[in-house]
Amino acid sequence: MIIAIQKPQAVKLVKDFPSPDFYLDEDSILDAIKRQSMFNLIDLNTGDNVDFWILTNTPFDLSRFSRKISEEFMGLKMQVSSPEDTILVKLKWAKLSGGSEKQSTVPYESMKCSTEN
Repeated sequence: MIIAIQKPQAVKLVKDFPSPDFYLDEDSILDAIKRQSMFNLIDLNTGDNVDFWILTNTPFDLSRFSRKISEEFMGLKMQVSSPEDTILVKLKWAKLSGGSEKQSTVPYESMKCSTEN
């Protein structure tokens, strides 16, 4: 999920997803804002995970933000990155972090499966 957030909003976001049901670290949010990277929210009851990507001013980020789609999550309507843009970003981050071969092939296999249906 692409998120445009400023430092003062980090505290509110953590309060909106309280422990012990959720894991959301304020320091991780602040670090992601500083480095223009990402942070995670984890539902500790289900193990579900949400990646929050900080919106940057790069041409790709501005372009993918313009293609955002509306989804419902936990009863809330929100705008999220398109599946294609999500795959591209995950590949980019896998490459930057020296990711595994699995990280590189899973998006390809996902796209392959969706075109076979």
